[in-house]
Amino acid sequence: MIVPIAKGGSDSYENLITTSMENNLLKFNFLLNEIEFVIKEKGNLKNWNGLIDWYKSYIQDKSIEFFDDSMKRWHNALIRYEKENGEM
Repeated sequence: MIVPIAKGGSDSYENLITTSMENNLLKFNFLLNEIEFVIKEKGNLKNWNGLIDWYKSYIQDKSIEFFDDSMKRWHNALIRYEKENGEM
């Protein structure tokens, strides 16, 4: 079960999910089942990876001071995912 950080959930990989900004705003701090959100199966990153390639290009010349804490956690989750899936 995905639990919002505001409700005591962790920011671990197992508790992360991606969505659009609009859906994230609608979700707010509710549990997904409280607002009847449906989690879809993981897509194939070879077919579409959102803006991951753009993001990696954009941050390439940025120093660590560029990131706030939330961005650092997201960035580290991306690196961890890529290492675990042989994409680095």
